[in-house]
Amino acid sequence: MKLSERIFSVFILFVLFSTAMPGQQAPLGMNLGGVVDWSSQLPFVDVFRSARNWIPQQVDGGPWDTGEQLNVDSLGWIAALDSGQAAGTLMTRDLNGHYPAGTYVCLYDGEGQIRFGFDARTTSESPGRIELEVTPGNGGIYLKIVATNPADPVRNIRVLMPGFETTYQSEPFYPPFLDMIGQYRVLRFMDWMRTNNNETETWSQRTSPQHRSFAGGTGVPVEVMVELANRLQIDPWFCMPHRADDHFVREFARYVRDNLDPGLTPYLEYSNEVWNGIFSQAGYARQRGLELNLSSNEYQAQLYFYSMRSVQLFQIWQGEFGSRDFVRVLASQSANPWTGEQVMDFQDAYQNADVLATAPYFGGFLGSPSLESRVQQMSVDEVLDSCMADINRVKVRMQTNYQNAQSRGLGLVAYEAGQHLAGHGGVENNQTITDLFIAANYHPRM
Repeated sequence: MKLSERIFSVFILFVLFSTAMPGQQAPLGMNLGGVVDWSSQLPFVDVFRSARNWIPQQVDGGPWDTGEQLNVDSLGWIAALDSGQAAGTLMTRDLNGHYPAGTYVCLYDGEGQIRFGFDARTTSESPGRIELEVTPGNGGIYLKIVATNPADPVRNIRVLMPGFETTYQSEPFYPPFLDMIGQYRVLRFMDWMRTNNNETETWSQRTSPQHRSFAGGTGVPVEVMVELANRLQIDPWFCMPHRADDHFVREFARYVRDNLDPGLTPYLEYSNEVWNGIFSQAGYARQRGLELNLSSNEYQAQLYFYSMRSVQLFQIWQGEFGSRDFVRVLASQSANPWTGEQVMDFQDAYQNADVLATAPYFGGFLGSPSLESRVQQMSVDEVLDSCMADINRVKVRMQTNYQNAQSRGLGLVAYEAGQHLAGHGGVENNQTITDLFIAANYHPRM
């Protein structure tokens, strides 16, 4: 199932703006940021979908986090509270007021008592419905369950932005969010799926649409990702958890097959950056590769297992999809083309794939502690000159990766790419450099 005639050089970029005109689709894809309470992404009109994990607290006073174990059900809702115990959570946190103001509505099932605080103030209350006046600040919306009936506990909490009480079920996505991402050609759901360090193994462990929040350890449900792709008519890129068993992969494929608009083509990737030792999926692949005697070299065994497991996933999906197209992605390290060769060539994996994906970033060296004193004296133009010089180096490796992929009949795409102007090793706390990098991002030369 070669799709080379349909594959474009789609770069999955972390970018703020696109060159597309309003109403046009950009020749780019986009990774979506993870769903968390402090994200300015604001994907859902029900902000509780991004609520933080429950914080054990006391009804009145006491520490912010008592450290106690909370009694929660299989979907993450509070099943019961001990005497004097409460459960708190946060939404729209640390956004400096950059989220909608006005009258929010909290809907819930069950019997109990909910309090609100920080940026939110209760103005009216009746069983199952609370109106809040929200004045956006940096504290966010603080929700605290102070009483719940164990026989009919408080659950199915929804905290709805102003004006969406009657439409949130049919129109769950925040319109400015749709406007922002609607111009892209592909949406990669790596962070929405909490791919890195994900310990999910079985289908029963996944997040369902009924779970209390999508900000937990297993990410956003496939149902929601497919609905977003269908609504925007954008191809989705899915990353399977590295520990997922065959049943999980098969059920995921079946849902996509049966529910994704047939005019859309999904991308399938096994985990994310399995070549990268900072993630647990790399250690898992290394261990499995050595156990299976794929190579006596630890790193090569790691790459070989990634290659082998990727092909196994492709074959499972192909068994479910039949003649319907999907894009089979093998990924490698952009700066080390050798990794791509190992992944493509092990057991002729390239014969069962469509594209090689890399992440050609530029400018990352400027955030190094060893260059801190020099960089903080730079002008914006000097930063961008350094980026251009780095781009010329990156292009050489991109060309090598392209030639390696092309010689095996594969296309080359990027799963991530673009500027990597970010401090690390303490430089992230240097405000002068942070401001400089922000200015460089907004400069027309970028």
